[in-house]
Amino acid sequence: MRPGNTEALRRNHPELLALLEQTAPLTTAHLEPSRRGPETLVWTDTGGRRRFLHSQVDPVEEARKLAAAAIAPGMTRALVVGHGAGHELRALAARVGEVWVLAANAPLLRLLCDQTDLSDIFSNPAVRWIFGRPSNMARQMAELMKDLSGREGEIAVVIHPPFVETVPEEFSSVVDVVRKIQSGRETEEELRPVAAGNFRRNLPALAAPGVSSLFGLARGRPVVVAGAGPSLDDAIEPLRGLYSFAYLIAVDTVAEGLAEMDMPADLIVSLDPRPDSMIHFHSRADRPSRPEILVFTPITYPDIVRAFEGRRMVAIPRRHFFLHPIEADLSCKGLLRSGGSVSILAASLAAAMTPAYVCLAGVDFQARPRHLYSRLSSYLRRARAELSRVSSFENVEHDFLSKELRKTPTQSTAPRLEHYASDFRLMLRETPVPFYTLGPSLEGVRRGALPCVAAPRMDRPIRVPEEGGPLPSTLMQRLGISP
Repeated sequence: MRPGNTEALRRNHPELLALLEQTAPLTTAHLEPSRRGPETLVWTDTGGRRRFLHSQVDPVEEARKLAAAAIAPGMTRALVVGHGAGHELRALAARVGEVWVLAANAPLLRLLCDQTDLSDIFSNPAVRWIFGRPSNMARQMAELMKDLSGREGEIAVVIHPPFVETVPEEFSSVVDVVRKIQSGRETEEELRPVAAGNFRRNLPALAAPGVSSLFGLARGRPVVVAGAGPSLDDAIEPLRGLYSFAYLIAVDTVAEGLAEMDMPADLIVSLDPRPDSMIHFHSRADRPSRPEILVFTPITYPDIVRAFEGRRMVAIPRRHFFLHPIEADLSCKGLLRSGGSVSILAASLAAAMTPAYVCLAGVDFQARPRHLYSRLSSYLRRARAELSRVSSFENVEHDFLSKELRKTPTQSTAPRLEHYASDFRLMLRETPVPFYTLGPSLEGVRRGALPCVAAPRMDRPIRVPEEGGPLPSTLMQRLGISP
């Protein structure tokens, strides 16, 4: 290790120095001269291909442009995956007060400490390092985001794709956490005006009863949560056996499909703020007298809320990027965890009903690439109707998913399963209610025979209050929404 790097680390980051001194340098990477600037970093992948992690022409100019594009007005911090040879870190540190670096490849960092001078970066108080075991790195990132709660717009998330390919497999989960933070930020920017418009139109409906009146309702009974994952198809018969004495909560994506199989849900949960979510209620007009209750949020697509002819109840997603400023005022309606997933919102509601246990069907978060949805999902049911010339389910699903892959991330209806899994685990840790699954194994969820429950047949429909309570008149003003 170069003496300058060692001395700078000893003064400013002794724990990182201790880690690097115990780490062997990466043997599949090296530095090469660029055409007009300092050295560029080259990595040889497992297939023997040479991959350049920086520009071959001018790495410094490339880093300057990257930093200029990444740092928007008002941003004061940056979270970086991919330190490379240090060019991006220097450019980012010149623009913001704090740069948090995810050191997910210690052998590569050790190689750089041996071959180039990084002492200015190690001595820069603006540059902070996140390193160690994956669990420790995830904890440090959680603390960083907690410190920024309500001010997430102040941090830029910079992921250097070529560097991510060099990250060891055991650290891939840490990179996924950063991807989630980044995609959440991008989603917030896209959804903020949509959320504001939906909230304005939904405001009269927010006087409906809140799901808080359901908390504790299921004592002694199970609650089944039906998601839209492919394992739902293999769980239909077990669901029939549970249906007579268990509450059934269905995500809107499969509610119509279940009703057509004579298992209408007690509660239908709808979270999506986009107009295309109306597809989930397309055929409901044929059966307006069904007993389901719609559970919606203040930013659910308003036409769904208005058109639903049954009873409606309000749920408030906890720590929602748009609703957070007025969460305390809405908490009487019932706060639930969602993480952007309607399945997590439904599972959180199930746990709040304090049942004997919660049984998951179609809540997978581990789908195979070509099988993201149940055959009962409204997406594939509509696709089959539109593509009547195709008799094969597999061909219909392949056609649907091919269209999804051609969409931008904000247009796509395909779930970001890897992003939701961590929020689901957080929800599990917050409840003492046992969870079982009829689908693929999930961390913290039991598989196998369900417990025996001595419960009489369900008395449907659920009885809920007819009216909710008034809301403060200043909500729109505090959210920055014009009347």
